[in-house]
Amino acid sequence: MRPYLDHVLECHIATDFGIVTRAMRFDNVLAALMETGQLTSRYFVRQSIGVAEEGVIITTHLDEHTTTIRFSSETI
Repeated sequence: MRPYLDHVLECHIATDFGIVTRAMRFDNVLAALMETGQLTSRYFVRQSIGVAEEGVIITTHLDEHTTTIRFSSETI
């Protein structure tokens, strides 16, 4: 699982936000340009990885300089 998480984190850093809506992609680009707010990425987890999770959500809070990785089944 670790190599997969490393891969999607690299995608997130490279502004490949995965499977997001057009509105979320717009919000991400605007937040990145303004350097405030948050960036959100969503990625599917392939079943070949061997975990029961369906997706991973990565959120970077630009104001707080923190990034959170969580499974889509987790509640906030």
